[in-house]
Amino acid sequence: MKFIKSILNKAVLAGMIKENVFDKIPLGRTDGNREFLTINELESLSELYYKNELKPNKNNVLRYFLFCCYTGLRFSDIKNLRFNDILDNKYLSIKMVKTKEKVTIPLTEKAKYLIPKSSFKMQYVFKVLHDQPTNRYLKDIMKVAEINKSISFHCSRHTFATVSKTLGMEYDVISRILGHTDIKTTKVYTKYEVSHLEKEMEKWNT
Repeated sequence: MKFIKSILNKAVLAGMIKENVFDKIPLGRTDGNREFLTINELESLSELYYKNELKPNKNNVLRYFLFCCYTGLRFSDIKNLRFNDILDNKYLSIKMVKTKEKVTIPLTEKAKYLIPKSSFKMQYVFKVLHDQPTNRYLKDIMKVAEINKSISFHCSRHTFATVSKTLGMEYDVISRILGHTDIKTTKVYTKYEVSHLEKEMEKWNT
């Protein structure tokens, strides 16, 4: 509905219609059930990648999926990522495709290990397949890893947000890395692992 509203706004600006009927209708947000990977599941996938037992195409998909779990990048951003976006092998500095927001993302050691060797600065970092085969391979990968969740590529972004929060990162830091202009959006992305909830509930026993 928000997409339709934005199209109608463009039609108003172009003089094709006089008004946008959606201006009088408030559009809410539904959180939904966004899947994410726990720290342990992420570690299992990392071990699977380094075992190199998957077929090359699947291992390639797992490589850039894990990189996004460690950086919070969207599919469109990882697809367009070039070696000149990596500064001193320490940071990613990119303008996000969707929001046009400029973000700087410090690279963790886990993320650095996934970066291939470069040939030239304008070369794409990863060989990213189209979204459909990527998601199809991810389903197969989850079966091999015995992760019983419906994981799509966008879950990598939710995984980054959730794991970051579980590890104690502040909302405003996570929000800055994800390129969100509103911290409320970040809170929609973050969930809590059950282990973290159990740890917090233990405070009742002290």
